[in-house]
Amino acid sequence: PTIGTALATPLSYKALAYISQELNEDEQVGLLPYVARTQARTLGLAAGSAFTSSIVTAATNGGTASGKGGGGGTAGTAANAFIGYEDLIDLKFSAAAPYRMVGVWVMANSAIKIAKKFKDGQGQYLWQPAISLGMPDMFDGNPVYEDPYLATVASASKSVLFGDPAA
Repeated sequence: PTIGTALATPLSYKALAYISQELNEDEQVGLLPYVARTQARTLGLAAGSAFTSSIVTAATNGGTASGKGGGGGTAGTAANAFIGYEDLIDLKFSAAAPYRMVGVWVMANSAIKIAKKFKDGQGQYLWQPAISLGMPDMFDGNPVYEDPYLATVASASKSVLFGDPAA
């Protein structure tokens, strides 16, 4: 067995916002929390783009992203030309058991639209909406997160990642 290597490229993200001290002291407006949320979102989206591109590169080099394409799904579901339920199961079970137990799905919007339509043999959707505010939706028993920087699902791009985010 070999241990793979990856090149780590340091990046920095910056965002500036200028406000007056008088505006800062005015607690009626609550400007600082608003500025903080806005700046955090900007920085998060910028970092998310770099993170996704490096994860996809590592995944395709390390075998995490998989799928045969053209799969149909479970009994009673319509086929999609590019990705099927079987592809997602193959991806999930390509991870070792300890990672599968705590794994999460990261999907492009187009992959989410497809996954939400998969049904089991009794016609029940495999996608389960969040049970409370702030919780992620679930697919096949694992949380799902959308990444706007993943490519649209196509014949050469499945745009779905699965794994343990802590690992």
